[in-house]
Amino acid sequence: MHEIEHETADGEAMTMVSIDSRRFGTIEVDEKSLFEFADGLLGLEESTRSLVLVEQDDTPYFWLHSATDPDVAFVVTDPWLFWPDYDILIPDEVEEELGLTGPEDVGVMVLVSIRPAQSDGAPTVTANLLGPLVVSSSTRRGRQLVLDNARYSARQRIGA
Repeated sequence: MHEIEHETADGEAMTMVSIDSRRFGTIEVDEKSLFEFADGLLGLEESTRSLVLVEQDDTPYFWLHSATDPDVAFVVTDPWLFWPDYDILIPDEVEEELGLTGPEDVGVMVLVSIRPAQSDGAPTVTANLLGPLVVSSSTRRGRQLVLDNARYSARQRIGA
């Protein structure tokens, strides 16, 4: 990741970062658009800064891409698009850590896995409802929660 300082039309300083990606090539974004996951994601604790990328506007899926590792990019989605009754409780200490100011400040994403097609010809698409990513749109801080809820699965099928 490389930083380049620019000035916006109104004179405000803006730091652009250049992110290398195996999937998308070089991406230049405003540093303020990155999310900070202080503890990283489970199994990727060293990858603490990420960018949300929308590849197509007409799909419920988008990418969570590491700002420091060109190989780390996950498909994610909004869980309520598929499970309107999805319900999580954000612990008070996480609300405080992320600086959440209210419901309008909270974003939730779930990691999506796509397994190759089996004999029926269709790939299996699942979401990890037990490990949602909670982010603050105002502070740009996030955390992966680990839910203890038998109602949800780490491999909940999408479209089944």
